[in-house]
Amino acid sequence: VVGVVYFVPSMWCLFGVMVAIKGLSYALNNPSKEMLYMVTTDSIKFKAKSWIDVFGGRASKALGSVVTNTFKKPVTNLMFYGSLVSLAIALGLLAITSTLGRAFERLTASGELIGMDNEQGEEEKQPLKHAAAEDEESPKA
Repeated sequence: VVGVVYFVPSMWCLFGVMVAIKGLSYALNNPSKEMLYMVTTDSIKFKAKSWIDVFGGRASKALGSVVTNTFKKPVTNLMFYGSLVSLAIALGLLAITSTLGRAFERLTASGELIGMDNEQGEEEKQPLKHAAAEDEESPKA
């Protein structure tokens, strides 16, 4: 992708490449991301999904802004160093997904479910406290 923009440096080429990247991300990445959570309970999956969507999205946008602002002049520096940062991130994600893939296969084969804490295979439930009940329990000053 970087090669296409590098060899055809025009705004229309960049626009076309970005449309293709966004389309592929929406069509392939998002459904895959939703399917590939570890073998966990529904509550852990819900909490992890929220954290990944919020923190992961914001952190990646922030990193992209830092790289863009740091190497914006000349544009060839942005292309070169931005590609190096992207390659480093891709290699890191490859290592992480390889490790998680092995853990996923092991957990699936054993039937183990992350988040099950007691012998009956039920999720640990903690009683909910209401704000009014907490107020009654707290000592008054």
